[in-house]
Amino acid sequence: MAALKKWLAELQALRFDNIGQFLADDLVVTCDLSWNSGQMDKKTFIELERHIEFCEINIVKLNAMQMNEMVIISSFATVRDRFTGDLGVGMPSSEAITEALQGNMFGYASGWREAEGRWQCFSHHIFGPTQG
Repeated sequence: MAALKKWLAELQALRFDNIGQFLADDLVVTCDLSWNSGQMDKKTFIELERHIEFCEINIVKLNAMQMNEMVIISSFATVRDRFTGDLGVGMPSSEAITEALQGNMFGYASGWREAEGRWQCFSHHIFGPTQG
């Protein structure tokens, strides 16, 4: 999906002011419970992303299914990110997240819908690193 690829390109280029256009205002991000109790809204997610000083995401497999106005994307990607600074209350240290994101394969599932003339992610789940 083009919008997902553009979002990832902006993220990897560290253009954080641009990633909000790919995220719906009612975005819900779910993830490991040690990251902000496992849930973030759009504002919290973008604030977390602003702590990235290096980002490399390589999609290994991507599937998209559309039903009416919704697209569900499932994907696997290898990720190398480096975070800096204090990530805030309820978050692990930037060092701990950086260590977890050093070439590990992650699974993702996200829901997309068209709004304001463009596709936006309204639900994004980050599965921890794949095992095996």
